[in-house]
Parts: sequence; structure tokens; C-alpha cells
Amino acid sequence: MAVYRRSKDDQATVVFVAISYLHLVPLCCCVWLHDRAAVGSASRDRLRDAIWVLTTLLTFCFAYMVIRSSTAAAGLLTLPVAMLVWVTAIATGIGASSAYFHRRESRVNQPLGEIMLPPV
Repeated sequence: MAVYRRSKDDQATVVFVAISYLHLVPLCCCVWLHDRAAVGSASRDRLRDAIWVLTTLLTFCFAYMVIRSSTAAAGLLTLPVAMLVWVTAIATGIGASSAYFHRRESRVNQPLGEIMLPPV
């Protein structure tokens, strides 16, 4: 509600905040379920795919908003800085892909012994 009142007819900001929340809720749920799935199971692999997709989409949403807000503010963003923002977003997507898909299961990914509740 606060972003809607403060947006001053900037619907893109309201849409960005709504999309960000729509990405964060399933992302948190997928991470929680991934941590509790059996190591090596198909559901864990599907959750890993979903986590990567949601994380990458959220990263590109943030990069777009940085570019959009900086350009809207009297064109303060130069081409090299804009390229740096997009390269950083792409590198983050590639890094997440490498972290999730190309590394072997290690002791860090072993299921937890205690029961943990999802975030409220």
C-alpha cells in the first residue's frame, strides 16, 4: 500500500514491487522445500531448477529497475554504467547456474537433523 501511495502515478514502480513480492514468496518456499528434500531426489532437482529461474528473473527485474530509475532521473546513467549493471546481472545468473547445477552434492547439502519451520 505504501508504494502505491508514494508512486505518484508511476505504475511501473507498483508493478515492480508486486512482481518482486510474487517472486520472493515462491522463492522462499522453494528454498525451504529444497532444504528438506532427500538428497539426489527428482523433487530436489526440480526445486533447484525453480530456485535458479526465480533468482535469475528477480535479478533481471532489479537490473531493469536500476536502469529505468537512473535513466528517468535526467539521464544520469551513462552507457558504460548501464552495461556494467547488465553484465553484473548476467554474471549473477551464470554464477547461480554454476552453483546450483555444476557442483556435486557435498556435506553442506545434507538434510538437516532437526525440524525447521518455514518463515512466517
